[in-house]
Amino acid sequence: RASVGVKGNIKESDEMVEQTHYNHIKLYQCSDEDGTYKVTEVKTGPLYQSDLDSKDSFIIDQNGRGIWVWVGKGASKKERIEAIRNAHGFVRKKKYDTSIPVTRVVEHGEPVEFKSLFHTWRDPNESVMLYNKDMIENIARVTPSEWDMTSLHANSQLSANTRLVDKGKGKKTVWRLKNVELEPVDESMYGVFFSGDCYLVHYQYEGGDILYYWLGSHSSIKEQTAVTIQTIVKDNNDFSGNAVQVRLVQGKECLHFLTMFEGSAIIYKGDHQDVLPTTFLLQVTGTNETNTKAIQVNMSASCLNSNDVFIVKKKQAYFIWCGKGSSENERKMAGCIVRRISNDGYSVI
Repeated sequence: RASVGVKGNIKESDEMVEQTHYNHIKLYQCSDEDGTYKVTEVKTGPLYQSDLDSKDSFIIDQNGRGIWVWVGKGASKKERIEAIRNAHGFVRKKKYDTSIPVTRVVEHGEPVEFKSLFHTWRDPNESVMLYNKDMIENIARVTPSEWDMTSLHANSQLSANTRLVDKGKGKKTVWRLKNVELEPVDESMYGVFFSGDCYLVHYQYEGGDILYYWLGSHSSIKEQTAVTIQTIVKDNNDFSGNAVQVRLVQGKECLHFLTMFEGSAIIYKGDHQDVLPTTFLLQVTGTNETNTKAIQVNMSASCLNSNDVFIVKKKQAYFIWCGKGSSENERKMAGCIVRRISNDGYSVI
């Protein structure tokens, strides 16, 4: 019988988790050599960098938890352009949840969380880096799905090497899809989203670009398809196809995306409005600038939860309702959001 707290057992457990991490990943090769697009399973992990071929594109399936599409430098123009759409088709064929993260990366522009899927990885002109054991643990602390500001400050060297993950202080440009075309969003409305719409956010950081396309939960299939195409066009026209493309479904936003808006992202119901509704109820989730957002819920007392914080707007008045189980940090972040959308102050109840 295993003893609780025995160091050897913990180490053994960690190694089993790591082995599972590698062994459950699948690699698929994508090809259109004979004019017909084909996806062929190559292997089940562990994966090695040598499994990739610059002449092709590949799909990596994290056992249904995330999909990556890697585009080699020598891949055909058609493969480069249609890689992300083909990845979406892969998700549908596998009957995965439509909210599964789908990310497109290009050769020599891979973010660290992609590299961590491989047993070993060598960057150009650099020595081999083993992404296992301690390195995996360090990377996990700063990937978009797990990242927090404390670990970024604590390990600035690792932060500098990750490229994708930063403090969210880079340059942002936001567009909203309108009649299948991209319409610039006024900077004062950055971080404000409507569930009936789709958005494209360009984030420029040192040495690279990320294109996040956000799909509102009530947007149409036509709109979601259109913003996907617009993302591909934007990447090819403005960034020579070298930007990292990341699909985000409402409610599944990665922490880096939330960090870009400094903990004040707001998601309203319905379609875009130039003037915000006069009455609404927002549920605030998050404890700091890296993980906070506010989502509009029905204006009903039954929607209040004693473990959360809510923002109530009634005409010109703002109130923050604090559940008994909410934390001081949650209440503080709710105050930050109200200050963003109101110049008249608020009352705490």
